[in-house]
Amino acid sequence: MIHLFRVAAGLESQIIGDFEIIGQIKKAYSRFKKERQNSNPYLERAINAAIQISKRIKNETGISNGAASVSYAAVHYILNSQKRITEKNILLLGVGEIGQNTVDNLVKHVYQPKIKIANRTQEKAEKISQKYNIPHVDYSDFDQELKNTDILIVATGAKHPIINRSHFPNGKETLVIDLSIPHNVEKNVTENENVTLIDVDELSKQIQETIQQREKEIPKAEKIIKELMKDFIEWEKEKTGT
Repeated sequence: MIHLFRVAAGLESQIIGDFEIIGQIKKAYSRFKKERQNSNPYLERAINAAIQISKRIKNETGISNGAASVSYAAVHYILNSQKRITEKNILLLGVGEIGQNTVDNLVKHVYQPKIKIANRTQEKAEKISQKYNIPHVDYSDFDQELKNTDILIVATGAKHPIINRSHFPNGKETLVIDLSIPHNVEKNVTENENVTLIDVDELSKQIQETIQQREKEIPKAEKIIKELMKDFIEWEKEKTGT
């Protein structure tokens, strides 16, 4: 039982404070009840306690504060550095796992983002475009589309840089975020003084600071778990008459 509660608290997640698992627990239990067409009182109480733990820890601690993944760190940076974000033209190049996570975070945290996606494989771009109901551009039109772009996010898997200073010949202010490993954007893009480059190294520093701050919140989370675990044990004793 304690493991379930720690999972719900985000303490057993790969990234401390990641609460996506609680949504999966809810769905799994809902499916279980539907299939069985009945409810186990013990399990019902346990799941409800886990949900309560998750809510309290979110509200009473800072364990989920900050950006703890590269994709969210990128969106977090955009939100903190850009004014009138809903007016910015965002172009995402590359729709692999990191690219898709970035789109997901943009859609969640930016109100009606003006985002387009591009990918070498057109079929994959079309699939993601349909999933999130956002436009995609042909890879062959990338250079032309870049001229109207305010924020370029690169999440490609090339073995060498594919974006360089020649892509930014004019004086348009552009924020470039390179989420690729190895880097797919050459450092020389900043020779254009209107181009700002943020890469994984920079975002990783932000992530590490976030993790350190979250770790300080663990004792608060464990105190809440202990409190609700005690309530659960008392309920169980009353239920069994022991």
